[in-house]
Amino acid sequence: MNKRNLEIIDNPLFFKWVFNSDEMVDAYWEKYMKENPDDVDFILETKLNLLKLNHPNEIMSSAEKKTLSSNIIHSLENEDKKLRSRRFIKELSKYAAIAIVFSIISGIAVYYQMDKDVQNTFDQFVYTPVQVNEPTLILSENNKIGLEDSESTLSYSERGDILLNENKVIKATQNNRQRINQLVIPYGNRSKIILSDGTTVWLNAGSRLMYPEVFGAKNREVTLYGEAFFDVSHNESKPFIVKTTDLNIRVLGTRFNVNAYPDDYTIQTTLEEGSISVKKREAGLFERELVLKPNQQYVFNRQTEASKVNLVDAYSYSIWTKGLLRFNDEQFSRIVRKVERYYNVLVSIESPVVARGKITGKLDLSQGIEEALEYLCRVSQTNYKRVNENNYLIKK
Repeated sequence: MNKRNLEIIDNPLFFKWVFNSDEMVDAYWEKYMKENPDDVDFILETKLNLLKLNHPNEIMSSAEKKTLSSNIIHSLENEDKKLRSRRFIKELSKYAAIAIVFSIISGIAVYYQMDKDVQNTFDQFVYTPVQVNEPTLILSENNKIGLEDSESTLSYSERGDILLNENKVIKATQNNRQRINQLVIPYGNRSKIILSDGTTVWLNAGSRLMYPEVFGAKNREVTLYGEAFFDVSHNESKPFIVKTTDLNIRVLGTRFNVNAYPDDYTIQTTLEEGSISVKKREAGLFERELVLKPNQQYVFNRQTEASKVNLVDAYSYSIWTKGLLRFNDEQFSRIVRKVERYYNVLVSIESPVVARGKITGKLDLSQGIEEALEYLCRVSQTNYKRVNENNYLIKK
C-alpha cells in the first residue's frame, strides 16, 4: 500500500463517510477525488468492501466500542503501521471479522472515541480557519470574496446563484449540490444570508457559517461557530440541522437563536416560535432529543457537560439583529464580551467580583463604544478608562 492510501485509511473522515456521512463530509470526499483522480479506484473499492461487512455498529453499546477499540489498539500498538494496513486491505474481502478489527484501528476507534476530534479534523482538512479583516465569502474552490459592507447581505437562488449586497451576482458552479460555502464574519461586523431553500440567517460578529450552495435531497445541514438567528423555511420532508461543536439542533421550520462561540464555556439555544429538538453530539445510545417550546432556552455547559432549560423572553436573545442588546439578570462579563465582539475592541474587567455580578438593562449598540461603556458602567456602578485606541479597562 502506498503512502497516500495509508493516509486515506488513517483519515477518520473516511470512516465517517462510509458509515455515518453527511452533506459536508460527502463534499469533502467529492472534492478530494476530483483533485486526486489516481486515488478514486482505491477509495471507492475500499468503501464498497466496508459496506459489505456485517458491521456490529448498531448492536454494540458505546462503552463496548470504546473497550474493544482500546484493547485492539493496545495489543497492536508496536506493530508496523504499514504492515497492518496492507494486511487490512488484503484480507478485507475474505475475513469480515479481521476487516472490522482493522477498520476500527484505522478510523472507527477515532470516530467513536473522539467525536469532537472528528469534527475538528473535518475543519482542519476542509475549512481551516482564516483570519480576515472584512466579511468574507469562501467558495468551495477556496475562492475568497470580500463583502466590503460591514452589514453585508447574501441571497442564494434555488440553483445556487448568489446576489451580493443586492447589486452583484455570483454565478453558481456546475454540479453545485454538494459544494460547501463558508461565510466568515470578523468582530465588528454582521451579515444576513438567505440560503437556497429560503431560510434566512443573521450572523453575528466573530462568527462562521458553513453551508451547501444547494441543499441535498435528504436534509438541510449547516455548521455554525459563533452566534446566529435562524428563520427556517418550513419543509416537513427535509429537516434543517444546525451543527455546533457540542450540539445538533434539528428543526422543520421555526425561528430561534444559537449562541455557540468556541471561546465561551456555554452554548445557548433559544426558541422564539415553533419547535426545535436539541441533542448533544456525544449523546449516549439511549439519550433522547430534547424538544423546546417557545420562550425556552437550552443551556449546555462545556466545562461540566451539564445542561438545563430556562424560561426566558426569547426576543431578548434575537434583538441583536436590530442593533440592540437586552439583558435580564445576566452576568456582567458575558455582556462585556458581546460588546467586545460587536465593536471589535478589548475590554478588561479589573475586579472578578464585578465580572461575576449580574445586571439588567437594554443597550443601543448603534451609539458607539464610548456610549455603550458609559451605560454599562452606570448599571454596574463602575467606571471605565480608555487604555489605547482599541483597549478599555472597567474598574470599581
